[in-house]
Parts: sequence; C-alpha cells; structure tokens
Amino acid sequence: MNKPDNDWRSSPGHFCILKRFVDPSHYRSINPDYYGLQETTEAAVNRWLDEGIIMECDLPAKVSWKYTIPELKKLLGKHGASASGNKSVLVERACDVASEEMEKHTKSIQLWQCTLTGMRALEEYLSLIHISEPTRQEAI
Repeated sequence: MNKPDNDWRSSPGHFCILKRFVDPSHYRSINPDYYGLQETTEAAVNRWLDEGIIMECDLPAKVSWKYTIPELKKLLGKHGASASGNKSVLVERACDVASEEMEKHTKSIQLWQCTLTGMRALEEYLSLIHISEPTRQEAI
C-alpha cells in the first residue's frame, strides 16, 4: 500500500477506524482494504501516535482488557487481597497489590485509545457528517 495522497482528516475510512479507539482497542484485526485506506492500518496508527491523536493505554486499561473477572479474583486471592467488587475495583486492586506482575503480563499488549485531541477530531468530523446529511437526502 502506498502513502495516502491527502490528509487523513478527509478520509471517512480513517475516521471509522479512529472511532474504534474511543474505548481501548488494538488494530491487528482491522482490515485497511475494508475501509478503503491507501495505507496500512499500522501506518495510520503510528501517525496518530506521533500526532497525539491516540495514546498507549495505561496499566489498568491493559489489565481490564486482558483479564476476566474470575481471573482477577483468583489473582487477588493468591496475593491475599479482597476479591469483592466490580471489574474496575478488581483491576485497581490488582494493579495496587501486584503491579510488577501485571506489568510483566501486559507489557506485550499493544492497546491504544483516543486522546482528547483525537476525540475532538472525531466529534468535529461526526458533526460535519450530521450537518451534511439533510443535504444528501435532498439530492436523492
């Protein structure tokens, strides 16, 4: 795939992919051909990282993505910590009592999410599409 001829901000496909990073996500399963990109998804992700559009997720987000509730409860029990609460409480507790272990088990996970700048770009794009929708309907 070649480098795109124009800025990604004018590419609906790029915004469809960017929307996937509102919540922590990875890009390995994203097919760039499906979105009509003229570049690899990895190239788009790297550019967004460089531009501050997305960022790598913190440890709690990676732990939450990797572990199920039963796995977190088992891990906490192993460390003698309380295993009660919802997933976010369990994740926070696991990061507190076993931070080195959690770092070790999640260091290979590549997980990103939109920054505030990325969210603003996405919101601006979505508002432009919403505004132009009646114009498209009138043309039909």
